[in-house]
Amino acid sequence: MGTIIRCVTVNKNMKNKLNLSHIKTQYGLSFLFLVLLLVLFYALAGYYPFGDKTVLVWDMEIQYVSFFSWLNRILKHQTIDSLSYSFSLSLGGSTVGLLGYYLLSPFNLLLLPFSTKWLPIGIQLVTMCKIGSCGVAMYHFLRKRFGHSGYGTILFSTMYALMGYVVTQQSNIMWLDGVILLPILMLQVYKLVTEGKWKVYPVWIMLAIVTDFYIAYMLILFSAVYFLVEEFCSQKEWKWKTVLQKAGILIGTTILGIGISAGIFIPVLYEIFSIGRGGSGGVLESLQNILTFDHKIWFLPMKFLTGAYDQQQLTGGLPNIYMSLFCIPFLLLFFVDKRNKAKHKWAYFIAIGIMLLSFVSIGLNQIWHGFTYTSGSNYRYSFCLTFLFIVIGYQQYLQIIETRKLCNVSIAGLIGIAAMGIWTLVVAYIQFSNGVFEFSSIKKWALTAAVLLCACLVIYLLFKDRRKTGFAIMTLVMSVELVANLYWSLSDFHYWGLEEYQEYTSMVKEIYDELKTENGDTFFRMEHELRDPLNDAMLIGYPSVTHYSSVIRNEVAEYAIEHHMLAEGYGRQATLYRARNLDAEEAGRYAIKYLLTYELPEKMDGWVIRRETPCYVLENTCFKPLCYLETEDEKSKVRISIKNSGNIRISVTGNGEHGNYLQTSIPYRDGWKIMVDSREYREIPEDLMIGIELPEGDHEITLRYRQPMVVPGIVISAISLLLWMVLCGCMKKIGIWGNRRCEKEQ
Repeated sequence: MGTIIRCVTVNKNMKNKLNLSHIKTQYGLSFLFLVLLLVLFYALAGYYPFGDKTVLVWDMEIQYVSFFSWLNRILKHQTIDSLSYSFSLSLGGSTVGLLGYYLLSPFNLLLLPFSTKWLPIGIQLVTMCKIGSCGVAMYHFLRKRFGHSGYGTILFSTMYALMGYVVTQQSNIMWLDGVILLPILMLQVYKLVTEGKWKVYPVWIMLAIVTDFYIAYMLILFSAVYFLVEEFCSQKEWKWKTVLQKAGILIGTTILGIGISAGIFIPVLYEIFSIGRGGSGGVLESLQNILTFDHKIWFLPMKFLTGAYDQQQLTGGLPNIYMSLFCIPFLLLFFVDKRNKAKHKWAYFIAIGIMLLSFVSIGLNQIWHGFTYTSGSNYRYSFCLTFLFIVIGYQQYLQIIETRKLCNVSIAGLIGIAAMGIWTLVVAYIQFSNGVFEFSSIKKWALTAAVLLCACLVIYLLFKDRRKTGFAIMTLVMSVELVANLYWSLSDFHYWGLEEYQEYTSMVKEIYDELKTENGDTFFRMEHELRDPLNDAMLIGYPSVTHYSSVIRNEVAEYAIEHHMLAEGYGRQATLYRARNLDAEEAGRYAIKYLLTYELPEKMDGWVIRRETPCYVLENTCFKPLCYLETEDEKSKVRISIKNSGNIRISVTGNGEHGNYLQTSIPYRDGWKIMVDSREYREIPEDLMIGIELPEGDHEITLRYRQPMVVPGIVISAISLLLWMVLCGCMKKIGIWGNRRCEKEQ
């Protein structure tokens, strides 16, 4: 008897190990299948190593690669203090907003082995890892939420990872973290509703905020929408008390997660609010615009077309809701199948309606974007709707393979599908008649129709329990479709070639290194007109007045306007030096000592040619140091020691009996602490630039920058973390909303 029991136990253990191994394999496949499709796309499109093309396009070229290069340089070669302030950010500024908005993804650690020269390849690798992680996260959600795993689950997770939003937002790589976290957060919402489990939810909210607070805000809004979906689907009868209790837990745990992230989030939020961007929407304006509608949304069915993206769509197009067309028949069947409960249909229908209404209403769209307008890449939350579509389609897929019945058709549902079909045909006719969308073409429509026909064939094969044949056709055709969508969606843009990038960065870095060696410890700024150099200072690593990002403070933008240093075509988000706007004397006051250019300026007064190849290097004879005395004589001397960008020591000797004024080209802002002979200097300069009135005699001056709101943020984080730990312990002890209570209710 004991032998039999022992054998049964061994068999169970072996079966569990085999199941675990099978599940691990499927997680791996959900990642590797996506990597394979991306490699195939890179080979067809001529990306490195199959060609010279890189992922440097649009904002990735003019912003993010430079920010990644700056972060790598700080982490590998400088002290942690250098993370909070940089002279490569305009005239000098806090980098905390830059970190919080662009750079805190844990995936960025994968870039550390890459030098600036090879950074585009590192970004390409990170992009592949993020897209693969999207697939793994969605596979995990579908497996845990619906209790089913298999090859079909991998295919649906692939639809999610290569949806239109992910394909078109690769250049906004920091947003992809939100796409990864969406299924994980929604799984926690499901567990809260059905099992009362809430302990992990604040941790994921914290991680979402830290990696990208902007997309995290949208995830939190969508959590409320998805909470209603799960509540509708799980409740046998609607009980307001229970719903409000769970809603209270959702809100409370969300606030708790925000609190845990406060150590990073509060300083970042302070920076964002202190930017003071005027005319960017606002709460009142968003509410006033709720009943103002965007009529181009009527053309939304066009976004299901394969390759429905181009530069026109980037700057002012429709929401990116494309997903593999294999999902659409499953999605439509869900709403016409009588076997699916009416309340489930209504729950998803209402959620879809909320998302579509948000697209249509200008005010609601502003609310989703933090009560602001967007400049390009509109509808940045559209991936949430695609997530809903795929979840609905997956449920119908399970319905078919588990019951082996195709569909029990509802007449009302068929009428709805017919209406949608007519709508799509009308939109297509208008498009072809008037040429509304440049991305549309006969070959794209042909592929779309062919894929839809194959999708119907696959559904029939699944119904006949011929899964292997169905999955084989689905894998092959969907792979072609998704790679074609990648190719067509991204072919309309100009990409910076790897060879050109490396030659350019190597040339500028070599020149700067030579100039830095010649100047020793002397601080100087360098500008160039070799190309549009908006963030080259961060890319190469030199001080400059030129910068472009969403975190330039309003007072710096105002100063740039007044002194002809605001870049045209970038709103108030870019400062730029041009020789035609600033003469040598004025440039010298900002410690601009060198100018790199291919063509000599019309006015050469104050500039001398240092070298002529591979470009002109001009030296400014009117150069003034970062800090200088307004009245100079032979006796007075100023020595500057810069430990890092936010820690500057200045020694002034030989100051005359009438005193003097120490002028700097450092913008003043809260966070700077100025000490003169160990006493705090509290006078705020009338001009933006820091200036210090000095009495006669020698002086030791210290300028130290400390990011505001760091300490309050850390305190809030510590309190929130402690509260979370206490609540976890207490709830487990008393059993409120714990597993036991939910099991009894079930």
